[in-house]
Amino acid sequence: MSSYVQLWNGGDPLAEHRVIYERHRGPIPEGYHVHHRNEKTKDNDPDNLEALSPGDHKKTHSARYRRDEMGAWLKTCHTCGVEKPISEFHTQNRGTTHRRDCKSCRNKVEGKRLARRKAEDPAFRERQRQCVRNWCARQKEKRNGTR
Repeated sequence: MSSYVQLWNGGDPLAEHRVIYERHRGPIPEGYHVHHRNEKTKDNDPDNLEALSPGDHKKTHSARYRRDEMGAWLKTCHTCGVEKPISEFHTQNRGTTHRRDCKSCRNKVEGKRLARRKAEDPAFRERQRQCVRNWCARQKEKRNGTR
């Protein structure tokens, strides 16, 4: 059972908050959600409703993110515990979700991991060099149009 107030048009249910938003603010952008600012889904006052992209709507309801007074998204780094703008975090997969660690903490962790692998495996450095050479050769082929 939905916690949203439903209206009925013929035999079709409509979400009241979406109807009110469209009546007072115009069409809801494609793919956007209508969010209740005060988190009360039965309070459908037009001033309480805003259209958010799915990503922003998810961040709004997540404890990991918050907006500053300028409207920028902030996130707390899982490693250092410092709240930073989300631009300070690497994105995962398709650029929509952000890693738990800020870029500087992530780089430190990766640096330690690489140092440990180099110490444990004497052939690691040569395999790494070969990967770089292969990548450079592929880039050169792309530039020359031979690929």
